[in-house]
Amino acid sequence: MILRELEARTGLIKALAGCFVDLRDKRFVEHSVESLVAQRLYGIVLGYEDLNDHDQLRRDPVHGLIAGKSDPLGQDRRLDRDKGRALAGHATLNRLELSARETSQFRKACYLRASHCAGQLLAKNESFAKIKLFFSRRSSQI
Repeated sequence: MILRELEARTGLIKALAGCFVDLRDKRFVEHSVESLVAQRLYGIVLGYEDLNDHDQLRRDPVHGLIAGKSDPLGQDRRLDRDKGRALAGHATLNRLELSARETSQFRKACYLRASHCAGQLLAKNESFAKIKLFFSRRSSQI
């Protein structure tokens, strides 16, 4: 929750989400660009830099809550196979980060660099170290 409050004051996620042009068909979109950026950034802050980690994190309601999902348990997902998984999997996050056709290379590089730097800066704060420890214990129980 501290992470969300800090982000609300800085607007970092909204600014990073602005690095992308979302050309997806809105009829099939369950995760906004902003929610994908939030999920990825909070994952980095909590020490989960590998996209594959998100296949496990997407099942964690605490991570769903941190990322701002209105249904952190994932019970309202469209497809039955996604129920119980509030967040996007690694493939969706990978498509976001590699969306060269939708976004200029410069803007994509800015996003990747800024999200990594923001994660590193936030992770140095003692409060975030405590959150990270708590979160890593929860994730091991999933």
